[in-house]
Amino acid sequence: YWRRASVFRMRGEADRALADCDSAVRLDPGNAYAWVERGLAHKLRNEIPEAIEDIERALRIAPAGFGWREATEALLKELRR
Repeated sequence: YWRRASVFRMRGEADRALADCDSAVRLDPGNAYAWVERGLAHKLRNEIPEAIEDIERALRIAPAGFGWREATEALLKELRR
């Protein structure tokens, strides 16, 4: 679900992206990538507190070697401004 959510988000379809992310985290709450995508979908909807919460969660549960860590940390810094 989170990969399809990424496509929806890139097309500007925040509601569909968020729905897919919700499904993804419900099925696998330990999937950091799904939480990042969910945060990005919230950002697209200008729901900044929700975006921050999801990005923080992604970073807390991300496994060692999480490929998006640097970009995710930069996104969190941007959202907090």
